[in-house]
Formats: sequence, structure tokens, C-alpha cells
Amino acid sequence: MRIASVALAVLGAASFVPLASGQVVMALDSSRCFQSSYGYWLTGSSMVGPHAQLIAAGYSVQETAVISTAALANVDVFVLALPPVGATLPPSEITALQAFVSGGGGLLFIGENDSWVGLDGQLLTAFSAGTYAGSGSATGPVTIAAPTHPVISGPAGIVGQLPLNLAPGAFTPAASGVTSVIQFASGATALLALSYGSGSVVMLSDSTWFMNPPNFTPEAAVLWANTIDWLDSGSCSGSIANYCTSSTTSHGCVPSLAASGSPSASASSGFTLTCDDIEGQRTGLFFYGTSGELALPWASGSTSFLCVKPPTQRTAPQNSGGSVSACDGSLALDLLAFFAANPSALGQPLTAGQQFNVQCWFRDPPAVKTTNLSDGLRFTLCP
Repeated sequence: MRIASVALAVLGAASFVPLASGQVVMALDSSRCFQSSYGYWLTGSSMVGPHAQLIAAGYSVQETAVISTAALANVDVFVLALPPVGATLPPSEITALQAFVSGGGGLLFIGENDSWVGLDGQLLTAFSAGTYAGSGSATGPVTIAAPTHPVISGPAGIVGQLPLNLAPGAFTPAASGVTSVIQFASGATALLALSYGSGSVVMLSDSTWFMNPPNFTPEAAVLWANTIDWLDSGSCSGSIANYCTSSTTSHGCVPSLAASGSPSASASSGFTLTCDDIEGQRTGLFFYGTSGELALPWASGSTSFLCVKPPTQRTAPQNSGGSVSACDGSLALDLLAFFAANPSALGQPLTAGQQFNVQCWFRDPPAVKTTNLSDGLRFTLCP
């Protein structure tokens, strides 16, 4: 459940940070974390501001000495902060975190400089997020490279200029599927974000914004709020469902429409439509609308129904492959990649909560109107 806003003081200024309410954020307890001038854990002295935001927003903050599937069973977001210098996680804890995120959980990993290179590399590898670039790559002021990403432009507001630590680490993100959200002047990444299974991951290359009280500025408070909100939304399934009736083609094929991945309004890829069991070697395409459903006969005598209410948007035609006269043809389209490449297409700009209806059209020369249609598929955009 979302709450409208939470007002709290950050360095003497009022910061309004809408977060989710009634959810659980978990972190390692003090027995597993680094301590020097501050206690570097979620309830420690280094994270007074972030912890206060969570409590004020209605989150339940829990701690654990061991990361396990049982410990994570009712958790929405896990915050992995600094262990002692040089420490890494045992394989069983990495496996538990992977399963947690894949199942819809959110993970915030707060990395650090070369003194924690083992842990940085371990988490980057575990989630196929990239590699550790070293403190030498963390030069110059930070800039926001993805200003529309929800951790930057989210329900708590828009993040402005952030302070720079003198000795941060840096990441080199993976070539695909990972967003470099905040970068150093060198081009190395300070904050990256990605989807993993049904969940989400945010990784910081330094602890300064969330674990150094003098640097927990109003801008850092907005970044924290937006980050937790985005990670807490990672379990969104998109409510994907089939509806309407598919045609039976001139060779007895019954096409079926399906989708895989997450329909995220903030992603540029990762949600693929497939239309299987259509006639082989036929031209076809996907089309979609945002105005709702239909079940209108395609033509008198046709086995097809128009399942998408106009106006509709066509995507590029493609060949179904397979064999002539067989039902082994198929079409596929990453719809998020289509949206990214076509910013003026129907439904743009994308926003969480939009409902889309999709259908597949393909040539079938002996059929009425020389064409046929698949069933329909509906989904709702996730954050």
C-alpha cells in the first residue's frame, strides 16, 4: 500500500519522501558489519537518516545475522551494506539472494572502494551486472546518466547534484540489461540498476550517500526514497493474461499469443511477445492498443476475432519461418525495445499502470480476407 507523503527533517530541511507502507526491509545486523567512526549497518549510526525515513514511512525494519531463504521469506527489500574489510559472502548466502531477487524481491547493494574489491566483484558477478573498475576510475564529479530512471525521477521527486566522496569505488556495467544511472567523469559507473528474474537490483559503488551522515543531503534522501520505492515495486508481474478467441487457419493451425519477461515502464528491453503455431513462411506482425478489449468478428465467415479496440499501433512485419502448410511458424518481438526505438508510438510516454492489449496478425491467403488473427493478450505496465 502506498502512502501519499512523509515529511521529515534532513539536515534541518523538510524533505517529502513518499514510500510504500507496511513492507519489510531487512539488512545484516551489527555482528556482520564494519565499524569505525560510525556503525555501518542499517540501524547503526551511519544510517540514521535512511533508517528514519523507513520508520516514518511505515516500513518494518528487520535484521539478520545470516542471509537464508528462510530469513528472506517475508522480506520486500534487502539492504546489503558494508561487512568488515575484505569479507565476502559464503556461496549459500549468494544463492539465497539470487533466489530472493529472482522471485520478486529487491536488493540494494552498497559497495565500496578497493578495500572491499572481493565483495564488489562477488555481487556484480552473481547478478551479471558487470565488473569492478577500481577506485582509479572514480574521478571527477558525478553526473546523472539516466535522468528518467525511477531511482532518479520517482515518487519522492527528482534527484539533483550529489556530493562526491574522495575515495569511492567504480563499476563497469554489463553490455546489456543494466542501466548506468549515475556516472563519474571518467565514464565509470557510480550507481547501476537492473531487473533480475521478477525482481530488481540497485548497486552503488560507494557508501557515501547513504552511510555518511554529513553527505545524506536532501538530494541523497530523495535518491534513497526513490531507490527503495523502485526495489519494492520489483515484484510487479504485469497481470499478463490471454483473452478472446484465436482463429483456426486454412491448414488447421490455432495460433497462441504469450509473453515473457517483465513489462517495466522504466526498461528499454526485456518483455518479449511470441505468437506460436501459425502458418509457416507467412508475413505477420503484432499490433496493440491502449483503449481496451473487443471480440468483433474479423469478417463474415472468418474464424478470427478482432480483440483490440482501436486506435491501434502496428509493429514492423516479419516472416514466420517454419515450413509451408505446417503450423510451425512463429513471430517474436521485444515490445519494450520497440517502444525505446519509437518514442512517438501509441501509448508513449510509458507510465506504470497503463494497460495494453496485443494481438498477432498474419497472412493466410485461402482464408477470408486472406488473413487471420491470434487470440488477445492484456498486460499492465510495471514501474
